[in-house]
Amino acid sequence: MSMQVYLDNSATTRPCAQAVEAVAQSMTEAFHNPSALYAPAMRAEHALADARHAIAATLHAQEKNVIFTSGGTESDNLAIWGRLSAMHHPGEVLYTGTYGECTKLYAALQDGSMTAKQVKDQTKMEKLYELDERLYLHIQPCEDGYDYTIYDKDTMRALDGGQLDAPQLPIAKACLEICNLHNIGTHTIAYAPLEMVETLQEAQLSQPPLPPEPPEHHLDEYPMPDPVLTQDDLEKCGYLDGDLLPLSKERAYELMERDLTVYMIQQGENPEMAFDTADLDAHDGIFAVTREEWEDSPSFDAQVKKRMDHQQEREQAFLDHKGDCFAIYQVKHTDELRDIRYEGLEWIKSIGQTVQRDNYELVYTAPLLPSDLKGDTTEQLFYRFNNEHPADYRHPSMSVSDIVAIKRDGKVSCHYCDSFGFEQVPGFLPDNPLKNAEMAVEDDYGMIDGIINNGPKEPTVAQLEQQARSGQPISLMDLAAAAHREDREKKKSVMEQLKSQPKAEHKKTAPKKSAEREI
Repeated sequence: MSMQVYLDNSATTRPCAQAVEAVAQSMTEAFHNPSALYAPAMRAEHALADARHAIAATLHAQEKNVIFTSGGTESDNLAIWGRLSAMHHPGEVLYTGTYGECTKLYAALQDGSMTAKQVKDQTKMEKLYELDERLYLHIQPCEDGYDYTIYDKDTMRALDGGQLDAPQLPIAKACLEICNLHNIGTHTIAYAPLEMVETLQEAQLSQPPLPPEPPEHHLDEYPMPDPVLTQDDLEKCGYLDGDLLPLSKERAYELMERDLTVYMIQQGENPEMAFDTADLDAHDGIFAVTREEWEDSPSFDAQVKKRMDHQQEREQAFLDHKGDCFAIYQVKHTDELRDIRYEGLEWIKSIGQTVQRDNYELVYTAPLLPSDLKGDTTEQLFYRFNNEHPADYRHPSMSVSDIVAIKRDGKVSCHYCDSFGFEQVPGFLPDNPLKNAEMAVEDDYGMIDGIINNGPKEPTVAQLEQQARSGQPISLMDLAAAAHREDREKKKSVMEQLKSQPKAEHKKTAPKKSAEREI
């Protein structure tokens, strides 16, 4: 019969029976709040006092010096910071790292081969960390803090990077801050060989560029005269009326050249008209133009009309919008469609026609207002777009044959403005207009990515191998590039995977001690 010998007591030690019994009794009978005043709580307080007295007597210490903590790490931290705070000249933590690194630096500090400043400088040296066994984090000091780059461990592609403006942090704490910022390193953080950085950087030179991300689209917004400023910028200067719109100095020069009246805004004073560029030069604050004059200007009209060149993008923005919103469609002004323009739904059906998206233009999109949700939303919008047009709505008033698309609670419905009321028309909008439009012209369905990218295609591995078997020369560089390209297309980005994973539910248990995590 074999006998097992446990030799890992330095990590976890089996408690004795008496300790188990005492803990069980405490958790089942004396679990109450020892700071409260009711009877069971006072018994818990007495039990805590008895324990403190027994420990103090055993250690020949004063009871006031016995402090209970939640674990060894908290105890160590309390001891270190307590010692530092008790020093006549308060000390500081010079270095955080692995046990081996700290031991080596402490020895150098003791024998005088390194000064405290040199030890502190050691914390600013660049490091390479391995995160969750899937990523690399390269971090190095810079003037304002730390520069960092995140790499995919498998493909060695740089996924993200930036600068952490925290020069006061040691590099280990900076690493944790970056991990929290990107929601990575939630499982393990370990040191990686620094020489690996050269391999990662060299790999970037051979990496083909990633396809550009499709642009982000929004609902139609009021075209401000200066897109870099908002109404809040005027309010910060104490101007609360809505009749002026803010301008930067550069934009003020442009609009003054186009004969618009420019005003100078000063904190706590009435706006002053600028008569010439000398006035603009002398003013250090922001400028403004009247809303009325801006809306009457050709520049305002040009921005509103420019929307019509982005039908599919605006429609996709409407479908993707998270809140409640609406879109207005009107029949295109072409001779071919004059028979259905301003006609009721029965007439459309009588001539054998149907309501088709291709016959319409998207003229306006916007969020639904609280007033739109009172009663029948279609009727509310009909009233608004006949009597209270938004300033940036430069189309005919809502009339028969118009389509109102309404998105509420994530569901889209389309309504035909008929001679009397509205009639719902299912199937008017596609599920994904950008994808549908792309598929109509894209010659490779494998490239349906929001970007029309027809043109010469890179050869595949199979095509190159077939070419080689037929006796035709091929480039080994082309073969390697094709293999890398196909591997990239098969594998989802690590960062995408991390973002798509649900966050793990943290249970209220004691954290697992890990040398990898303790950096």
